[in-house]
Amino acid sequence: MTRRFTAAAISALVLTLVYMYSGERTPPPLPPELADEPDIYMEGAAITRFGADGGVRYRLEADRIRQFEERSVTYFENPTMRLHQESGPPWMANASLGELRQASTKDGARDEHLRLSDNVELTRQHDDGQRFSLTTTELDVYPARQYARTDHAVMIETSGSRTTAAGFEADMERGWVKLLSGPAQRVHVVVEPRRNRVL
Repeated sequence: MTRRFTAAAISALVLTLVYMYSGERTPPPLPPELADEPDIYMEGAAITRFGADGGVRYRLEADRIRQFEERSVTYFENPTMRLHQESGPPWMANASLGELRQASTKDGARDEHLRLSDNVELTRQHDDGQRFSLTTTELDVYPARQYARTDHAVMIETSGSRTTAAGFEADMERGWVKLLSGPAQRVHVVVEPRRNRVL
């Protein structure tokens, strides 16, 4: 009798655990007043992403971070991203607003996509004083691939030149830049003479 009762109790416990962890149950919906609230909210926070080798790939800081898991999107206020390089100084990207989503590459792999907007600046400062600075209204950054692009007008300033173009693409790891032109905006370069040069 005791054995039958013990067996029945164990069977009931197993069935309860299977039901609880089967994943078939759906969580109850949020109350309407919480539907638009983020799953994670942080102020003055930073996100650091590491590569397969254990090194830092990028660090993303912001005044405010709001993450919505159901929509797979994270919003940033005043974000600053530092993209580390294997050699040379890091690239710095900052803006008034940022939106991070998961994208898919052609081979189906997942790829992070950060869209920066309003007062966007992409810079790189070398130890010898050489500087690259790009300003635009919107910039798409794919940090895992170290790739950035925009179809919006850009202004690029270096230590000795100023360039305007209708768009921009860059492989920041390999160090190449492609400038785009359009019907209303051609690539325009002004080379500034060095201060110590005698004309």
